[in-house]
Amino acid sequence: MQMLHEYLMNSLCLVWDIHATMRRVVSRVSSLSISLIQTNYNKHTTTGDWGSIIVQCMARLFPERCEGIHITMPIPSSSKFDQADLQKLKSFEISSLQRTAQFRQLGTGYQYIQQTCPQTLSFGLSDSPVGLLGWIVEKFKAWSDCEGDDIERVFTMDELITNVMLYWITNTIGSSIRLYFETFAVMPDTDKETLKLMRTPVPVPTAIAMFPREIYQLPRVLCKKTYPKLLRYVRFKSGGHFAPMECPDVFVDDLVDFFVNTLCQWSKL
Repeated sequence: MQMLHEYLMNSLCLVWDIHATMRRVVSRVSSLSISLIQTNYNKHTTTGDWGSIIVQCMARLFPERCEGIHITMPIPSSSKFDQADLQKLKSFEISSLQRTAQFRQLGTGYQYIQQTCPQTLSFGLSDSPVGLLGWIVEKFKAWSDCEGDDIERVFTMDELITNVMLYWITNTIGSSIRLYFETFAVMPDTDKETLKLMRTPVPVPTAIAMFPREIYQLPRVLCKKTYPKLLRYVRFKSGGHFAPMECPDVFVDDLVDFFVNTLCQWSKL
């Protein structure tokens, strides 16, 4: 931790140069977004974490505007599964479901803090670069495919520091964690419309990239009710919650193969 602290302190001298660069990047991205909207760019696809949750809602609400979705974190529309399907599970699939249950029981403390006290937490994290570092990097270690061992087996120090700096120099950790508070204020068990939406099957072609250390696991046999148009389900040998960073080539190849090959072939049927 001392080494990380010194590394971060040295990095802070680059704040203003990086900040200026990021402002230019944000400006370019904003211009691109406006151009896409003006040209009626209406095919939505995304993947991973909150992206998986959001894109599934988009597909349910606007299926005519979703050509297909590619996700790494499938969320079942119901916690009740057919006994016949459960009996088809293989031993490694049962183990993956057990890890998911363990995560829900022991690994979601951060979630409850962020959804109940986001502002209090943001003051502390915005005031301490080491505190911010600990809050973020702990998840990289716990959720990546490093078996809780040496995090630098998966990420370089530069990658970790860069990720933390994106929050630090823009002072946006508060707005990022507030997503939890705003979302859970309309939890499915208290909002009928949200409950109805989340229980609706995803009606568009779907691809699931299942990495072994992803925090939420869903075996293929249990996907059919939520994803009736599941065209592709690939279980990889390595990778975790941050698959695009951990194994970018593998991830991109799967993404491209789905949209260029699988989806195109399906659309011709």
